[in-house]
Amino acid sequence: MVSVIDTGVASAFNTLATAPANTAYRGIDFAPTGGSVPSCYANCDASTSPPCLNVNDFTCFLNSYSAGAAYANCDASTLAPVLNVNDFTCFLNKYSAGCTNPCTAP
Repeated sequence: MVSVIDTGVASAFNTLATAPANTAYRGIDFAPTGGSVPSCYANCDASTSPPCLNVNDFTCFLNSYSAGAAYANCDASTLAPVLNVNDFTCFLNKYSAGCTNPCTAP
């Protein structure tokens, strides 16, 4: 398991843990760091190099959704199922609306 901070082409990976033989990690959450939603919600991958809003944000959102991450609850719903089609619609609307400064890191 590794972490990486997107600083462009020179981004370095930091090994957090290595699975022993015949084991696998499950339930790992992919989300921006900093304990809060990025200042530009649609910039899911927290990229800082233009174009900041791109296909990687869709991949990030889909990974967050499939992992059941709190970040994917775009519409902030509280009734089960918390993650549903409304979150996809919410993300698409926020992405298409753009952001004042989409390259602001979280």
